[in-house]
Amino acid sequence: PDNQPQYRPLSDTIGMPDRDIFDSESHWLSTYAHEQVHRTGHRSRLDRDFANRFGTQARGMEELVAEIGAAFFCAQWGITDTAKRLDHADYVADWLIAMRADSRAILTAASKAQQAMDYLNTAAGINTGHQLGKSHADISAVQVAA
Repeated sequence: PDNQPQYRPLSDTIGMPDRDIFDSESHWLSTYAHEQVHRTGHRSRLDRDFANRFGTQARGMEELVAEIGAAFFCAQWGITDTAKRLDHADYVADWLIAMRADSRAILTAASKAQQAMDYLNTAAGINTGHQLGKSHADISAVQVAA
C-alpha cells in the first residue's frame, strides 16, 4: 500500500494507504471516491484535460473536479462524515486562482464531476440519482467500476 492516496495516470492505477490509518470507513471511502473521479479522466474513459483552457491551473481544476465528484459520491451514498484533507488550503488557493481567471470554472468543474459520477455509476450498473441511504457495503460495486 501507498503512504498517500493517489491516482497514477501513467499506469492508470490508484494507490491507497491501508484503511486502518483513516479515522473512519467514511473517510476512506470519500478519499477513494476522490481518486476514482481522477481515474475517470484517463484518455480511455472521459479524456478530461484542462491544459488548453486553464494552462497552469489545470491541476487545480482537476482537483476541484475530484473534490466535487467525491462530494457527489458521498451525497449519493449518504456519507456525511467525510475526510478532512490536510491540504485543503492549498487546493482552495488553486481553485480560487482558476475561478478568478475564468468565471465559469466552477460550472465546468461541477459538470465534469457529474460526468465522472455518471460514468462510475454506469460502469457499476447503478441507476443514478436514487442511491441515498445505501450502506457502505453496497458501495463495493462503484469501487471496482471503471
